[in-house]
Amino acid sequence: MIPVTKWLIIGLGILLGLSALTNIGLTKAYLKARDAKTQAIADRDSARGAATACSDATEALAELSNKRHDQGEAARQAAEKKAASWQKLAQGILTSPPKVPGNVCASAQAEVDEELAGRAP
Repeated sequence: MIPVTKWLIIGLGILLGLSALTNIGLTKAYLKARDAKTQAIADRDSARGAATACSDATEALAELSNKRHDQGEAARQAAEKKAASWQKLAQGILTSPPKVPGNVCASAQAEVDEELAGRAP
């Protein structure tokens, strides 16, 4: 073999080896980027699903909150009316003269007895 041809074949072999190593490196980089992209898409889809579920749950809570607010408002108004009637009764008791003049305990007992007698069993 001619010495120049020998060195030419060795040089081409080295270049072929470097080309193969470069192709292997590029293939690994491509596969890594492709896997990262696939994972990012899966993460995005998962996050989108979680956000949708969270949004739906938030809307359900808002509806429940509005419903309970309406129920609470009705209960508050009923309690307000009941409190007004009890306040009127208390004012009547406080402004009326004692049932037993000079004996506070007997007067209080008479008021309680009268109130209890007026209630339905």
